[in-house]
Amino acid sequence: MNNRERRKTFNAPTYPGNYPGDVVKYYKNNFDTPNALREFFNPKPGDAILLAADIRNFTKTSSDADDIEVYTFLTQFFSAANQFIKQIPEAYVIKIIGDGFLAHLPSNSAVRVIEVAKQIMIYFINIKEKFNFGFTNLGIAISKSDIHMKGAIGDCNYMDFTIIGHSINKLFRTLACTEGAMTFISDNLRDIIKSQYHYIYLGEKTFKGILNKTACYSIIREKTEDERKYNKKLLCSKENCSEYFDVCHWAWKVGENCAATYNNNDIYHELKCSKCLNSKCWQYSYCLPKAINAQNDKDTECCHICSNFRNCYHAFHLGRHLEPLLKCDEDIYMFLKSTKDSFLPEKGGDNGSNSSKN
Repeated sequence: MNNRERRKTFNAPTYPGNYPGDVVKYYKNNFDTPNALREFFNPKPGDAILLAADIRNFTKTSSDADDIEVYTFLTQFFSAANQFIKQIPEAYVIKIIGDGFLAHLPSNSAVRVIEVAKQIMIYFINIKEKFNFGFTNLGIAISKSDIHMKGAIGDCNYMDFTIIGHSINKLFRTLACTEGAMTFISDNLRDIIKSQYHYIYLGEKTFKGILNKTACYSIIREKTEDERKYNKKLLCSKENCSEYFDVCHWAWKVGENCAATYNNNDIYHELKCSKCLNSKCWQYSYCLPKAINAQNDKDTECCHICSNFRNCYHAFHLGRHLEPLLKCDEDIYMFLKSTKDSFLPEKGGDNGSNSSKN
């Protein structure tokens, strides 16, 4: 039976399930019955680069917005993310999970995956500004899986295409501690991309159900051609960033001061809103917990809703590991910076009352 005949006799599954688009197209071209389809679905071992993404603070954001607005936001974001993933041949989104997704990419595409993650991050920053979702952000985790099983689970009532393995469990544990607007990577991925990207070691985390501690790293930016060629580091300076250099340098100094006090392998940060040198900390007056703590002279931990948190977080960890203050990723920084004034609520207005319920 040729492909045309197969297509004529193919009976598409009528039961609920989750199937990547390209997989369905392949099945339609090569299988003529659901039984043959199920046989093909038998689990098979594989290796891949895995990318997981999760929207931070989305519970609060969705509670402040109309359901149709949230639906439209997620539809646009997931559609765009899928298109970015599809730029890499044989890559696909396996499934959407609530306000996040999991993607499967070829094992030889590590550097390209980091580029795609940056594209997804920048798109998210733009679309959240469009919807005025100021208190949310995107966290991404990427790892290399050397062995996992992929196939379908379930039966004719519901069949789900999925991947199962120890590396997937670790990936989602890492994703859970990922900060907003950042991309965390696994130890084995770091070894692959270290000649192309600057990253910073954040520490180790003990996860429930996983025997050994998991090391976490955050991508800072791609190395310049001169950095790769001459093995040098392009540092941040007041000349190339007059507006925020003092803020990032303050965060770096906080990290440096913590170096001798804390365990170097713990994941933490000591950045406090009330002690930040940035007088333009826009969310401080509109975030209710921060405002209450300020009135009571209590410290409040900095978080990803600040447009410069990504840079301060990296600066802190560079300082605690006694590394020089690297120049940040200007592309992501400029988009984050552009959102700062966009989310400034009017005092006493609807946006102000919504934005205070962090």
